[in-house]
Amino acid sequence: MSKSPKLRWKFTELIDALGGPKATADLISKRGIAPPPIETIKGWRYRNVIPSDWLPLIIMIAQEEKKLLRNLRGLWGGVE
Repeated sequence: MSKSPKLRWKFTELIDALGGPKATADLISKRGIAPPPIETIKGWRYRNVIPSDWLPLIIMIAQEEKKLLRNLRGLWGGVE
């Protein structure tokens, strides 16, 4: 049985485009939402993951801040 290919998403690049973990937390706070700790966001960046509970908000912020094209395929990094 063959393994499924590993998907690669560009969440590290997305967090960097927002200015890094601290800036990402500040942008979340700016919208009146308590952000996760900066160390948590650093962990997302390091692991190239954003939990599904946070992903819609982070994508919305990136679009509002003009850091993400309307075409969400920009987050797709291909198959490893």
